[in-house]
Amino acid sequence: FGSKRSSYEIGFIYYAGHGIQIDGVNYLLPTKEVFNSEEDVSFYAFDVQNLMKILGKKTDQANILILDACRDNPYEKNWNLTRSSKNSSGLAKMPPPTGSLIAFSTESGATAPDGKGINSIYTLSLAKNLLIKDVSIDQVFRNVRRDVLEKTGQATVNYDQLTGSSFYLVKSDYEGE
Repeated sequence: FGSKRSSYEIGFIYYAGHGIQIDGVNYLLPTKEVFNSEEDVSFYAFDVQNLMKILGKKTDQANILILDACRDNPYEKNWNLTRSSKNSSGLAKMPPPTGSLIAFSTESGATAPDGKGINSIYTLSLAKNLLIKDVSIDQVFRNVRRDVLEKTGQATVNYDQLTGSSFYLVKSDYEGE
């Protein structure tokens, strides 16, 4: 992603899966890895700050990072936790670099419901709202927040440092190939 980002006008990253924080650092967990300790996470999971470094290099374009990963730590009960890691549910708050928007499926430190099917309630709403013509990206995420609140009572969170004029994923004047 990092080597290709400069060739495109938009950086768009979507992640759904397990994500945890340890000592205030957010990690995305690969599906086939087993983490026996916090140290395993720092060595084998993906530190979200690495994405932030890549996104921070393109401040004059739109960068969107969506993390539907605010889940309970599935390994925590087997770990000898440090005091700073105990009760660290969900992901930690992350300020976006200039030119970026970070969207979380729930508030920092909280866990989001998975839903009953293969996709979360957040993902289902996001998929629906991203395809609506002439809706700005900030309105997309307000629509998603409304949908998730109605179904779960839980709020989604976005941190926005986008620059320039309103950003649309689907414009009605788009002439596709």
